[in-house]
Parts: sequence; C-alpha cells; structure tokens
Amino acid sequence: MSTARTHRESVIRLLSDGAFHSGEIVAEHMGVSRSAVWKHVQALGEFGLEAEAVRGKGYRLSAPIELLDAQDILSNLPEDVRPGIERLETFMWLPSTNSHLMGSPAPPAGRAHVCLAEYQSAGRGRRGRPWLSVFGGGLSLSIGWHYSEQPAQLSALSLAVGVAVQRALSAVGIDDVRLKWPNDLLWHGGKIGGILVELNAEAGGPAHVVAGIGLNVRLPEKLRRRIARERREPVADLEQIWASRPRAMCSRGK
Repeated sequence: MSTARTHRESVIRLLSDGAFHSGEIVAEHMGVSRSAVWKHVQALGEFGLEAEAVRGKGYRLSAPIELLDAQDILSNLPEDVRPGIERLETFMWLPSTNSHLMGSPAPPAGRAHVCLAEYQSAGRGRRGRPWLSVFGGGLSLSIGWHYSEQPAQLSALSLAVGVAVQRALSAVGIDDVRLKWPNDLLWHGGKIGGILVELNAEAGGPAHVVAGIGLNVRLPEKLRRRIARERREPVADLEQIWASRPRAMCSRGK
C-alpha cells in the first residue's frame, strides 16, 4: 500500500467518530505536517467522503462511520455458522471483493471465504457495469465456496442468494424488497442492491464459486444524481427505508 493511501486510511480512522479533531493532534498522530493533513483530508472526496474544517475546532466527517471489524462480525454470527467460515477479511478499500476472492485459493470443501470492503474502486455488476458507491456507504460483500464438482443447478445460485438477502432484510423489518431476475434487489421500484455470481470451473471437475452482494446503505445526493444521469434508473438505500419506517417497526431490527 502506498504511503499516501496509508495516511488517508489513518485520517479516516481518526475522523470516523464524526467528532472534531484538531489538525495538530492529527498531524502528531500521523507523523506529518499540518499542511499534509489538510491535503489528505481534501483527498477523501475521491472516495465520496465529505469532511469539514472549522477554525479552532479542526476536522470532522459530515457523518460518523462504523468501520468494519472482522472479529466483531465473527463474534456476532450464530455459533453454528462460525465453524463454516475458513477466513473472514475486511478491507478499507479493494478494487473488487469478487476479484479478490476469485484471485485467491479456493477454500476447503464445506467452508467459506468471506470478504468485505468499505470501498471498491472497481466494483462491478452484471455485464461488467460499474457498481457505484461511496466509502462506508454500502455493503460490499463476497463469499467464496468450493464444489468438488460443478452442481447441475448452479445457474440458480444468483436467485438463491437473492432470496437469502431478501429474508435477511425481512428479519430487520424491511419486508417489501422484491427480486428482479436475474440479480437486482428492488424497494418500491428503486434498486437497493445487486448480486454477481462468478465461477472458475472445469467441465466435470471442481468449481470455485464467488457470490458478490452489494447493498446501498447511504447514498449521498450527489451520487444519486450521477446514477440517475448515467443509469436512468431509480435507486434506494437502507437509510431512506429506515427513515420511512415507524419507530416500532424499526425495533424489529434491534
């Protein structure tokens, strides 16, 4: 990882609580000058993050970010699920979580590799279309699996993953998500997520399968306008859905 990328990661971690942090303290923590801190904060816009600077207070993100933590995720999984995970990785950024797992050795049979990223620089959907998101604004998750021989019904995997995501959302109070064949998740007509299944297999031989899931959690207005302009399709996000729910209904997700 480049020095600049490492420094920007440090800035994000420091500012992730949404509170003000003085330039002097940030510079001391990172071992750089205050002018360098300013440059790194300005560069966060490349990842869709909005930061503000106030004289006498310092810097802060426009909204706090709860960063991914692999151990925290594992500890909150049901006990009967944990043994099936060979490895769970979290990254601040990757070109693509699917590409990361497709380029990694397949997990042992019966166990899964899981990869999550705060930001993808080259996330993609069906037919190679870019998957647009901002840092910490979505769920970018891929799961890798190994089959000793390619299943006959592997073509239905995308639908099966979609149903699983639909059920997971229903469990936290979001009941009106619909599946659009072959890989879209819609809420009241707006696209809230998508699924991308990729495989590396030989005829009659083993298959390395990766299922990628992308969910919009928080889409800034600027990104919404870009998607509307480039894709000409409505979008939705979890933040929007939760805001439309009565408090009692939202409590199902707690």
